[in-house]
Amino acid sequence: MKEVSARDVGTGRAGSSGPERTDVPLELQRAASQFAAGMAHGSTIVETPGYHVHFWPQPHPFYRSIAIPRNVDACAPAAIGAMIGTFTARQGTPRLEFFAEMNPGLETALHARGFRTEMRAPVLVCTSPPAGAERGERLRGDIDPAGFMTAGENVFACGEPPSPDEIATMRALLASQHCMAVAVCDGNGSYTGGASLCGIADGMAEMAAVWTAPGARRLGTASGAIRRLLRLFFDDGGRMVWLSAATPESHALYHRLGFRCIGTQVNLFLPA
Repeated sequence: MKEVSARDVGTGRAGSSGPERTDVPLELQRAASQFAAGMAHGSTIVETPGYHVHFWPQPHPFYRSIAIPRNVDACAPAAIGAMIGTFTARQGTPRLEFFAEMNPGLETALHARGFRTEMRAPVLVCTSPPAGAERGERLRGDIDPAGFMTAGENVFACGEPPSPDEIATMRALLASQHCMAVAVCDGNGSYTGGASLCGIADGMAEMAAVWTAPGARRLGTASGAIRRLLRLFFDDGGRMVWLSAATPESHALYHRLGFRCIGTQVNLFLPA
């Protein structure tokens, strides 16, 4: 077991050092690459047989401490045990996120060790900006994002406001263009909706934290913010945005905006 730096981390969720796989959609492999690179940017990475385990030194606006399978060894009982031990040593809950199509049999192997599936969701991809009405303005890195983040976390019922460290991280991500966000405000300047892209690198990004305040729903707030965000991203040289649609309602929204299904994301955790 060893700690590695971001530059040592493979770019895929499975078979990262090998050639592109012909049995998995290329866009899904690229989404895996983007996710692995995004997780590696700023996290402490512990390499175990079959896994890269990522720990965040402080709360992150988009990511949490998880293990990502990195090759076929991830299904082996010894590899799963070593991964669990890495979390236990840091008093953390063992969690994983991966694409089912790139890791066949892994969900079953983890269930055998007591893990529970937290989410199974379609992975969607977009490669061009959708037409239609746009809403909101880009959140700049020189603006304090605390109000925007607090409004979003209230919608997600996170239970507590973002910490100063989390706000500082968000501001740094916006300033460095590793993140892009669009905020929608009402006539009084209050935030009513937002959408973000995280882990921006090599023309790829993950869409995350799309939200609408209760009083602004069914008014095109979310779809307008997404359109504005995607246009800004693709105008800036972006090539691909992916996401996992956790609910049927969000799946329908993204389908209307031109996203296509390319796979399945699976999130699991080991109960205490």
